[in-house]
Amino acid sequence: MSPTVVISIMVVLIVLLLIIGAPVRPTRFIAHSTVKLGIGFLLLFFLNVFGGAIGLHIPINLFTIIVSGFLGVFGISSLVAIQMFLLWTICPTIICEQMITMMHIVIIRHYEISCI
Repeated sequence: MSPTVVISIMVVLIVLLLIIGAPVRPTRFIAHSTVKLGIGFLLLFFLNVFGGAIGLHIPINLFTIIVSGFLGVFGISSLVAIQMFLLWTICPTIICEQMITMMHIVIIRHYEISCI
């Protein structure tokens, strides 16, 4: 098909949608889903920003965005629980090293504050 025919079909469909109106339910569902996915992305982003201080990182991909977006705080909690479970079962030495490093940082900061 030529580009003129394709553009003409698209224009006719747009005009029909404007005259008849778009179906409300599918449009509302798509809008709500998009907002929830955006909120899920923001929740994961801020979790990674603030959780980075304690060594918590949840990768941002389509699956984690869907879970955190549609389940909200419970989805974030479940992702954190799964992440901690995997870290404790697969590589507990990394967790122990991170905890020791955090304890050293706290001790050093406490020592610096008490010396001032």
